[in-house]
Amino acid sequence: MRGDFISKGNNTQYALLGLLTVGCDTGYSMKQRIDGSLNHFWKISYGQIYPALKLLVDQGYARVKDTAQEGKPDKKEYEITPEGIEALKRWLAQPITELPVEKNELLLKLFLADIKIWNRRSTIWRAIMKNSVNAMIRMKRSKR
Repeated sequence: MRGDFISKGNNTQYALLGLLTVGCDTGYSMKQRIDGSLNHFWKISYGQIYPALKLLVDQGYARVKDTAQEGKPDKKEYEITPEGIEALKRWLAQPITELPVEKNELLLKLFLADIKIWNRRSTIWRAIMKNSVNAMIRMKRSKR
């Protein structure tokens, strides 16, 4: 099993892994889904998407294939690997330690928890909610 590669506080790669599980297989389709669904609580630019996708491929969490297009450059299509699914599951189960307004990890996890990789959806929902409530209690106590 690979170690997780995401630095603390940088969950863009996990957001992209989650998007790979719901049929977003190109950088363009990911940006469209982000702008249409996640933009209220998770903003990502094209300048973040493509380097993050390259990192996911380099780390073995995603695969890429070039698809020829007539009269256009080849399209890069991405697919999550089993290692990527496991990394995403581990991240979704981790407790949330902060709740920033612009990039809200809790809302991102709740959005991604409804993806098809879960066999027992209620288990992950309970874990996310328990971790989130505990994090909010800790944050409230630390502000006293």
